[in-house]
Amino acid sequence: MTFLTDADVSIPLGHVAQNLDEQNFIFEWKREKRLIAWMASNCVTSSRRETFVKELQKYIDVDVFGTCGDHGNGGGRKRDEFREVLAGQYHFYLALENSDCDEYITEKFWRNLQLGMIPIVKGQRALYGKFAPPNSFIHADAFTSVETLAKYLERVASNPVELRQYHEWRSLYEVFYHSFTSNRNWPCDLCTKVHNSERKTLDVYNYFSEDTRCFSFLTKNGRNRAGERVENIDEDDED
Repeated sequence: MTFLTDADVSIPLGHVAQNLDEQNFIFEWKREKRLIAWMASNCVTSSRRETFVKELQKYIDVDVFGTCGDHGNGGGRKRDEFREVLAGQYHFYLALENSDCDEYITEKFWRNLQLGMIPIVKGQRALYGKFAPPNSFIHADAFTSVETLAKYLERVASNPVELRQYHEWRSLYEVFYHSFTSNRNWPCDLCTKVHNSERKTLDVYNYFSEDTRCFSFLTKNGRNRAGERVENIDEDDED
């Protein structure tokens, strides 16, 4: 039982469903919103996200909250309550996982997407496209450089038309995030699977380990960490 879709009992950390209310999403552009927020307590990670954040801060303002930054930890608020506060103050959120592994998309992405921020992600580009609504996030590895990404984010944040394009999906889809324990049926699901499935032996280490499920972080020959070619998707940038 894991968050992986090929697990015997799959409990994903978030999902998308069609918006059955058929209500049009009302987009409201707020000039006073700041650019990018990031909240983290794990400051040295296998994904090296902290290195990416430092590089991004050379070109654009990134406000870092939690033990990894100097903007406080929410004044005693619970983490999820503080996320709601940030959602009202920022356009973008750095939804950077501590590991770059198969289907590993946590509340860093799902909850902040649900609250109204645009997640900035790294890692496997096809992975986010598989699970998230179209045009709902910005993938850092799609840009030729961190500086190019920074210019793009500044442009989008200052242009209501471009910014709206990252929210139009909200009229069609709803986003849900949940933890393992939020599915109260999992004990029964697991028990049923154990009793009713054909007996089999599984090498758990090879099925669920960093060696088999995660990517290295070397960049070679113009490709990102997952071996995908990068694109310059903002070639029309006047600068």
